[in-house]
Amino acid sequence: MKFGAILRLKLHTLQEAADDWASVGTSMNTAAGDFTADVASPIGSKAYWEGEDADEASATCTGIRLDLEAVAKEAKTLGRYLADIVSGAGDGLGNGNLTDLQRDAHDLLAEIAGEGMTVDEDDNTVRWAAVTGPDPSPEAQKQLDEMGRKADRFTVRVKDLCAKADTLDASLAAALPIMFGTKDTFRTENRQVTDGEAGLEDRWTEAQMAAVSKMMRHKYGYDDAADLLDHFLKGGGEPYEIDADDLLADCPPFQKDVKTSLAQVAASDQPEGSFTTEWAPSDSGFESEAQRNWYYGLYHFQYRLVGTKQDGEIDYHVEVQKRYDWGTPSEHRGDLEKSLAGYDVVDIEQADVAELNRVGLAQDFDVHGSTGAQTSRY
Repeated sequence: MKFGAILRLKLHTLQEAADDWASVGTSMNTAAGDFTADVASPIGSKAYWEGEDADEASATCTGIRLDLEAVAKEAKTLGRYLADIVSGAGDGLGNGNLTDLQRDAHDLLAEIAGEGMTVDEDDNTVRWAAVTGPDPSPEAQKQLDEMGRKADRFTVRVKDLCAKADTLDASLAAALPIMFGTKDTFRTENRQVTDGEAGLEDRWTEAQMAAVSKMMRHKYGYDDAADLLDHFLKGGGEPYEIDADDLLADCPPFQKDVKTSLAQVAASDQPEGSFTTEWAPSDSGFESEAQRNWYYGLYHFQYRLVGTKQDGEIDYHVEVQKRYDWGTPSEHRGDLEKSLAGYDVVDIEQADVAELNRVGLAQDFDVHGSTGAQTSRY
């Protein structure tokens, strides 16, 4: 991305789009509720209609409801994702957001202008000019050389900013096509169906995912991510308990969210005594090796605080939940790609991994966990 393009970004239009998609999600949820109350529930109750045709109509209504709910979830997620790109957590991979990036660009431009220099928009380099005689004095030459070095340092900073913008742009471009899924993963809430027959392509995907598990465990030390993937490939679908204390200790974004929830509990005017907060979203982040272990294992998840509030003290624990599934559009997870020595050694589409659940070679499952007792004073 060109430096000038960063300066001219109209971020308010992207924020308006985020708000609009959030509104679409709310409207679709309302439509799903109205359809259930007015159509699906009366048909499903069989109070007015029974038999095979009634059963078929009820199944069709369920499919319509799932479609509405899927669009609602995906639209709301798109709204949150765009808002994060504009002014929140960015793409979740440590690249910041566009508001901070644009502010940094304006600050850098002011520094550059203060030195009497400009930015060439064609190649993102910093230019300067000086009027000298044909044979400048040693002191004048020294000043010219220093100006050149200073321009080079500015150029490095300009190009670094542009590289960050390119990374955010690439993340956005990769996420948007995934957000609304494919024909096989569109109904995000109807993942229990296993009505297919495994073919050679499915067996190949299964073998590749087994290799991914081994690579995560033995090459990178991502044991939790590998354990979760192995549980998926095992195919039993049993609930899986993670060490929530480790998750909290390893992931600063999660720690920040918990602190925010604690502050809300402390500031609330609810009576002292027991409390349970609403489930709220959080994520692992991506910056450290410990975070990447959980990024590849969970990435997004939900948490809540359960405890008591009494006499300026909050005794609580944190509960975590997540549905472990692949190819869910609302989580806008990219395909698995890994290159070595210029060759793609891993290139697996999310939809292909989701297909393992449908054909019975793997199974989605519920993840849960709870931290030990914690205390916070307010």
